[in-house]
Amino acid sequence: MLRERLGINLVAADAALTDDEPFIAGFEEKQALTRRLETAVLAGGSFEALAALAQSGNEYPAGAIGARQRERRVAELATVANALAQLRDAPPLPPHAVSLAFELDGEPWRLSGNLAQLWPGGQTLWRLDALRASDRIDAALRHLVLCAAQPDGVERVTTHIASDQSLQLATIASDEARARLAELLAYYRAGLTRPLRFFPRSAWAYVEQGFSLAQARAKWEGERHAGENANPYYALALRGAGDPLDAEFEEVAKAVFWPYLPAKAAT
Repeated sequence: MLRERLGINLVAADAALTDDEPFIAGFEEKQALTRRLETAVLAGGSFEALAALAQSGNEYPAGAIGARQRERRVAELATVANALAQLRDAPPLPPHAVSLAFELDGEPWRLSGNLAQLWPGGQTLWRLDALRASDRIDAALRHLVLCAAQPDGVERVTTHIASDQSLQLATIASDEARARLAELLAYYRAGLTRPLRFFPRSAWAYVEQGFSLAQARAKWEGERHAGENANPYYALALRGAGDPLDAEFEEVAKAVFWPYLPAKAAT
């Protein structure tokens, strides 16, 4: 909201340059290797083929430690490549245009866009890294749209493949999916006018751990690593406010992650 509605951009200071030679790879090196191997991974490259490509670059430091790190990263990418191999059995379907009309408190709203990455067996998403809370949100939203729109020739199933795990969302009745989308649109509308109590990582910890506010607070405040409250946009938007993990936080977390709740209605 701060960026889109108020035009506020909080720019972090550049990290100081170091003249020390690294012995282990960090986030930037990992991302650089992933970008270079992405085409081969999506083409279903084997571990051996990906390893050979990885060794031809210089993203990871030389030496035994760097080599072991690179091998672990290649193994993660090979896991995704293997999981995506099934998609090559059938060509992808063309994108499906979506336009869904809603009424929020007498006000007309329309959700428009395109569903892509469709196959006869459903909608398949992927990340060449570990699954994140943001991936679960993306998969849930796309799945609700898929079930509400019901494109011809596509099973109403959404799969998200990542390097550490995969998730699959089963069919939801069209009317239920539309109702859930309307609920989320209402929260989106509210978030355009005030800071909404929704923080993805803390919200997923709350839902995943059986609606545990203690687990949500641990993710929010951080333990060994910086918590979600270290986000400067959250700090600015919530300055002077009360406990951010309040009743609205619980309500919105359940709404956003509804497709993952065990008691949800499905057909």
